[in-house]
Amino acid sequence: MIAILPGFDVTETMKRGDAKRAALIEAAAALLIEKGLAGMTTREIAERAKSTERTLFKQFGSKEGLLTEVLDRVAIEQLDQSLFVQLETDPPRTWDAFERWNRAVIVERAKAQGTGSDAGRMFLVEILQNPTFKARYSPVWLSRLWRPLVACLDTLKAGGAIAPDADTAFLARSFLSLHLGYLVTRLNIAPGSHWDSERDAAQLAALFRAAAERR
Repeated sequence: MIAILPGFDVTETMKRGDAKRAALIEAAAALLIEKGLAGMTTREIAERAKSTERTLFKQFGSKEGLLTEVLDRVAIEQLDQSLFVQLETDPPRTWDAFERWNRAVIVERAKAQGTGSDAGRMFLVEILQNPTFKARYSPVWLSRLWRPLVACLDTLKAGGAIAPDADTAFLARSFLSLHLGYLVTRLNIAPGSHWDSERDAAQLAALFRAAAERR
C-alpha cells in the first residue's frame, strides 16, 4: 500500500479486513492534498474509493468524522515512522549527537508537513483546536515522544552536557514549542516566505543548545 500522506498507510486497516473503510480513508487523504478541505465533497470521496456516500456515512457518520480518522492515523503513524522513534530505540547520548538528531527532525517534519500543504496545515490546526483529536492523540504523544524526550535530556544532564540546575521538563516543552512554532509559522502564517529547511534547522538546533548549556 502506498502512503498517500507522509507517514500515512492504511495497511493495518486492510489487514483487519475492512477494505471499504480503508479505501474511503485513502481517498479522503488523497483529495485532502489535491483540493483541500473546502474543495472536496463526500460524493468525490466515495467515487474515488469506488464506494457510495451511504457507505461513507455508515462508516464514519460524517465528512468530519472521516477526516478526524485520517488525521488521527497520520499523527500516530508519523510518530511511529519518524526520527522520534530513535528517542526510544537509540537516544542521543552526547550534545553533538542530539544536535544532529534535532536538525534532522526539523528537516524531516518540515518536509513531511509540507508535502500536500493543505493536509499539513489541517493537521497543525486540528491538533491545536480540536478537543477530540487532542484527546485521541495525547496518550500516544506522551508515550512515544514526551517521556522519551525528557529521559534523553535527563541522560544528557547526568553526563554534564546540560546545566546542573536545568529543568529538563521545561527544556522539553521549549524544544517542542520551537518545533511546533516553526511549523505553524512556515505552513499557516507565512507560507509564502522564503524557508530553507537546512539553514533553519541548524539555527533552531543551535538556539536550543545554547539555552540548555547555559551555566
